[in-house]
Amino acid sequence: MLGAYYEDRDTERSGHVTGTNAEGQLDGSGTTVFARDNRGTREQLAAFGEASYDFLPSWTFTVGLRWFEVERSEEQTTVTNFFGPTGPQPFETFAENDVISRYKLSWDATDDVFLYALAAQGFRVGGPNQPVGFDSTAPDFDSDGLWTYELGWKTSLFDGGTYFNGAVYHVDWSDIQFLTTDATGAFELIGNGGDATVTGFELELQARPLDNLEVSGGVGYADATFSGTQPEQALPQNQPRDGERLPGVPKWSTTLFAQYTLPMSNGANALVNADWAYRSDSTTGLNPGASNYRKLDDYHQLNFRAGVEWTRWKIMLAVNNVLDDRPEVAGRVYDLEPYQFSTVPPRTIGVTVDYRYR
Repeated sequence: MLGAYYEDRDTERSGHVTGTNAEGQLDGSGTTVFARDNRGTREQLAAFGEASYDFLPSWTFTVGLRWFEVERSEEQTTVTNFFGPTGPQPFETFAENDVISRYKLSWDATDDVFLYALAAQGFRVGGPNQPVGFDSTAPDFDSDGLWTYELGWKTSLFDGGTYFNGAVYHVDWSDIQFLTTDATGAFELIGNGGDATVTGFELELQARPLDNLEVSGGVGYADATFSGTQPEQALPQNQPRDGERLPGVPKWSTTLFAQYTLPMSNGANALVNADWAYRSDSTTGLNPGASNYRKLDDYHQLNFRAGVEWTRWKIMLAVNNVLDDRPEVAGRVYDLEPYQFSTVPPRTIGVTVDYRYR
């Protein structure tokens, strides 16, 4: 397999801050007290390929390579601020190229058992940060990279009525990118930490215990922590430390699904299904006790579907978030701003209609 990828993107962003009264409410004057425009460019070129070799009847070795080159730039113009406009700032530019690889050894042990071992590189491209403050620049952030090592299996049991799949993995992450701030704590930017590791597993089970009943479930575990000495940050609250959890990564996640199909006399099928998902707690920041740290509690969500399907049609009543819970799933905390958070969507009831042309 061979392939190529090309991207050429220009972006423009504008931000305006409107004056408020003493109570923090819009005063109705519409006066803009701060405004700035940003222009950015990104050009990316990549070429990739993958080849497999069956060196024994049931053994396959696969190698993949990807070369990439990327150039990014960012410019900011402060149109209005408290001291008058500052004009365009110089373009901040960033360029990088590299080669990453992927290796996989697989074994078809039997017709129903497939085993594999995988080692693969990954990366997130670096780039320039948006200029911060009124007329100051921010440092670039470097690409981070990782090696993932994985052992997994896929099995078909009981004459194909049950599937049990899983994997255990370990990730070595270097120069990890994370959200931080400048020295004032007022402006957000992307920075680089040191090393991190993620160790975990994923399990998935699908079964049909009855002719008309389908059930499935999955569980995942991820122990994601910073490891070793970390680069010094401008503010203590942004300082990663050895052994601390990565922000935004829950340790446990679980899903359950069940569907019952009831055949009807006219050839149609009545369907009823429900799914449930659970995510354990996570954090918004690095250090407990710092102003940008907040714990996001664990939460679960239940969804329900019921309807009918016949020939090429399917009509379903859907109820998402049946219990109408509003857990916080993401949050941002900064010294000079109120706490900002996102929740799951509220209970939503709707109807979907599907038609298959073939």
